[in-house]
Amino acid sequence: MHKLLLSLLFTAALLPAQNAPVELSVDATDAPRRLIHASMVFPVKPGELTLLYPQWMPGEHGPTGPIADLVGIRISANNITIPWQRDPVNMFAFHVTVPTGISKLTVRIDFITPADTGGFSSG
Repeated sequence: MHKLLLSLLFTAALLPAQNAPVELSVDATDAPRRLIHASMVFPVKPGELTLLYPQWMPGEHGPTGPIADLVGIRISANNITIPWQRDPVNMFAFHVTVPTGISKLTVRIDFITPADTGGFSSG
């Protein structure tokens, strides 16, 4: 379970140093359907921002972050959808331009829990 929670977290690269914490909310009401919903609120400053999905998972020997199980990425601020773009080289990186006047960015994701595989990685 701890790997799943770690997988749900985005890491903000070059996030401005602020006292405000990142807020995380996890909704597992659809877990019987193998679907977990998460919402994260990041303190931000206007400008370019790169969000990184965990690529290296604790206890694994390779970059096996279950990116294929990440779906439904939605980024918004003040109830306005903010466009994002996946990096053309690093599939674990997502680029966002934070508009002027925005101090918090909300990222909502869905995670499809894989079928039991009896091993590590996304299983």
